[in-house]
Amino acid sequence: METAKEQHQAVQKALASAEENRDLVTRAYHEGLMETQEVIESQIIEAFVKAQYQRILYEHVEAQAHLEFVVGKGVSSALWGTSTVLLSSGK
Repeated sequence: METAKEQHQAVQKALASAEENRDLVTRAYHEGLMETQEVIESQIIEAFVKAQYQRILYEHVEAQAHLEFVVGKGVSSALWGTSTVLLSSGK
């Protein structure tokens, strides 16, 4: 679970950077400082990082479900106070 949390934090930072980059490139394009290709590339990178973010969230939920299956839902609820412990999402 700790690895999933670290991956989640890393991908969140990458997503913030990709969004900021896309925004800056788009603004520069509107000012005539960037080419269309650079705008498209920044959008592709942002979409790729968003897909990675969703994959990390899915893998966390999958691991949590597997853990609950292995130890039993009652044990998991007693340990964490809930049947599903999701990573906090800023998006």
